[in-house]
Amino acid sequence: MGRSPRGSAGLAGGDILAFMTDRPDLREDTTAMLAAVGITVTDEGKARARAELAEAEARWTPQRRAALREQLGLPPAAAA
Repeated sequence: MGRSPRGSAGLAGGDILAFMTDRPDLREDTTAMLAAVGITVTDEGKARARAELAEAEARWTPQRRAALREQLGLPPAAAA
């Protein structure tokens, strides 16, 4: 997978939601793939997952990201 606009590998939090929202073909493929193994996807479940992703993304404040970068010994992130 390519690099996200934030410079990290893959997709995280809101990036995932945006990626899935922008790709209806991917959503349908994912739903079909899950159904093939017996996992039912409901509108309620999708709404719950979206809410959980939004809550997780909201917990990653700029201060928390900066603290993690410092803990990992990474340079400060470039200003957006």
